Amino acid sequence: MEKAGSLAARVSREADAVLDAVRNAFPVVCAIVGIESEREGRHVGSAFRVSAGRKRLLVTAKHVIDEARSAPLGAGFVERRGEAPARLLDGPHAMSDAADLAVFVLEEVDDASPVLFRASLFDVDHAARSHDYLFVHGFPGERARFLFGESHHRSLPYGVMERDDDLPADTKPFEFAMDYDPKNISSDATLVMPPGLSGSPVWRVGAYRHKPEEWSPSASRLVGVVTRYNHDKRVLLATEISVLDELIQRLA
Repeated sequence: MEKAGSLAARVSREADAVLDAVRNAFPVVCAIVGIESEREGRHVGSAFRVSAGRKRLLVTAKHVIDEARSAPLGAGFVERRGEAPARLLDGPHAMSDAADLAVFVLEEVDDASPVLFRASLFDVDHAARSHDYLFVHGFPGERARFLFGESHHRSLPYGVMERDDDLPADTKPFEFAMDYDPKNISSDATLVMPPGLSGSPVWRVGAYRHKPEEWSPSASRLVGVVTRYNHDKRVLLATEISVLDELIQRLA
């Protein structure tokens, strides 16, 4: 049985690893908004930027884009806090209704492009994902306010292990689950209800099979995309990264 001291030290190392990984990953996360007027709009979901070859891509959940496009002026995405959204006029350029994913080609990558997560760092290894510490990073609607020129989004980084039992009956073969129960996990209201988290990336921190002294944030790997929340089981469900990888391959 693990001694209390060594257990506390291990938990502390894992917590530090998650924080470092969150800081490393934050620049690629952005928000999807429905543009209501020339002045304001509403937050709908989350997204993230990926580079694949020379292409700069935006990835989110398809239902997020569909909802955002129901706004009078359509959908947009916000890359940096305080900026007005860039409109998504074309695309998605690859999508899956079954997996609830949408991919947009934004532009060619150049040295001035924002920070991106490379598709070469996708990880489809189920064993690594199930044994590693995961984290989700997105923008819940309860933490977002949107006015042109003063869009405020407080992101939510959330660390958790994959859940492998008592899954929702409708869990699809390409989905995996993570516990998310704001009412019972958190007593200080740091967790919020999940609307707005759809489209968030899911990373594994990369601690699996790494010695603590060998680990760095660059060991993080992208393993999935949050697409929905099951209220009965209180879990976030994510589509495995292999599905996104297949969609991106179609753009080659």
